[in-house]
Amino acid sequence: QTDNVQFAMWFTDTGSNCPGPYTVSKDISVTSDWEEYYMDFTFDYNCKPRDPSAGGANTKRIYLKTAGTLWIDHCKLVDTSQTTPWGINKKYIDDLIAVRPGNLRYGGLDGNRRYFDEITGPVIGKPGDMMGMNEFLKLNELSNSKPSYVISSNFLEDEYDYFLEYLFGDKSTTYGELRNSQGYSSWENTFDKFYFELGNEMLCEGDFHGCGWGGTNYGSWSANLINIFTSNPNWDDSKLIGFNFWYDTN
Repeated sequence: QTDNVQFAMWFTDTGSNCPGPYTVSKDISVTSDWEEYYMDFTFDYNCKPRDPSAGGANTKRIYLKTAGTLWIDHCKLVDTSQTTPWGINKKYIDDLIAVRPGNLRYGGLDGNRRYFDEITGPVIGKPGDMMGMNEFLKLNELSNSKPSYVISSNFLEDEYDYFLEYLFGDKSTTYGELRNSQGYSSWENTFDKFYFELGNEMLCEGDFHGCGWGGTNYGSWSANLINIFTSNPNWDDSKLIGFNFWYDTN
């Protein structure tokens, strides 16, 4: 155990309306067990920290002041004045509602690679601050949109059935209870339509089920999933499944 770990925030490029530089820090005691640590601070909204990608020097820093190794799993900034029970920024939600989207899509090329535990886990701790299915569907509900999900090819075969139970099963089911334990009830009857896409351009994604995978393999995979989804007891006419591919014979 050591008391010589420090969180620090440096906002050095704060603009002409801010007295900057602005620096806050907190010393913490770290043990051999995984724990969540946090630091609260207030930032003057008259200040305008520069984006590091634009050459700014604003940084999140963690100092280890003694020799050793410090394992860090997840680190992020959260505006607590804009937090919601769903872990999504309130301004983001309000701006999205103002756009009045008819459909929101989860995935893209990156959606092909997602694992079951990544998108069904709790909001805190997902890799890369990734939005999970419950948060995504809450956004659809709040913005009166219809969800479209890009089906990952990284699920184990049984996990496709588990996934539908996780979304639409009641709390008496194994995965319905898992979802309920994370603060969400069944999404059944929440949306007029729920779209499922059989991957995203998986015939020509190059490094992952790319063009070398071929139409036969994609067709077999798709046919198997169509059978799994439509045979699931949670499937009904409000749910639609379709193809999404880009195939160039040249």
